[in-house]
Amino acid sequence: EIQHKIEIVVAGKRIANHFVDFKVFYPDGSVEFHEVKGYETDVWKLKKRLVEALFPEIPYIVKR
Repeated sequence: EIQHKIEIVVAGKRIANHFVDFKVFYPDGSVEFHEVKGYETDVWKLKKRLVEALFPEIPYIVKR
């Protein structure tokens, strides 16, 4: 899935949206988020950490 939208919700309040480049589905049912980055902004780093904390079961893979 290209440009997958992730809603960042903390304590029932929507904080922001984060778009990953790809949400990858595997035949065994597992899922990964894939991001291709050239330049990492502070906002992106914060949103990535929030997504990793909210969805620890989904690996967040960054390709540079």
